[in-house]
Amino acid sequence: MNLKKSILMLLSYILFCVFLTSCNHNNNTVESDLIVYRETKISEIISYKDSKFDNSFYGETGYLTLNLICEKGIIEIYKCNDKTIMDLICHEVKRDMDLVDTKMNETEFLQQFDLSDSKITFSNQDIDFCVDRVIVILKKSVANLKINLEDFCLNNGERIDLYDFGNYDNPNYRHMLAIYLKEHGTEKVVEAVTELNKLEFVKYACPVYIYGIQDNIQDN
Repeated sequence: MNLKKSILMLLSYILFCVFLTSCNHNNNTVESDLIVYRETKISEIISYKDSKFDNSFYGETGYLTLNLICEKGIIEIYKCNDKTIMDLICHEVKRDMDLVDTKMNETEFLQQFDLSDSKITFSNQDIDFCVDRVIVILKKSVANLKINLEDFCLNNGERIDLYDFGNYDNPNYRHMLAIYLKEHGTEKVVEAVTELNKLEFVKYACPVYIYGIQDNIQDN
């Protein structure tokens, strides 16, 4: 009788140990799964932030704001042990990043330029010019200039083409670009040139003149 009782107690103990081992294994599996999911969500947030920097221009305020949103989201995910809540945090972080203003404020924008760089006075020439665009030479500026069409406050502007010659070491180097107009015509070009030359960061704006070569043919 005592032997039978001892065997039952031993079996009970073994079953209890097996149960504890199983629980511990399951807990380890769940914890490992959470760690992997957590790291995936953190990587997703960082990648989203990097894509914002790659595809948009941000001033100093926007840059700092994006980094703070990213850091806050990472901290919240590290504290979280629920996949559904991690998904919600990740969604909210992306939403907040989308709301960050990409436009630099006026002070940040103008800091890219050497505003002491003197302007060139525009004087119209009696030469035909293109009626769909204007040429703009900017004042001395940083090499990695951040500029877009909206910075020129030109209502008739359609798009800009920035010419990058890459000769930044030359002290006389200036960024040059073309602004294409929505509405074409001689008067529209003159209006655009007049407005652009008023801008503090523009060194010189002018039409795209059409120069021709005329051969003088003398009959013999």
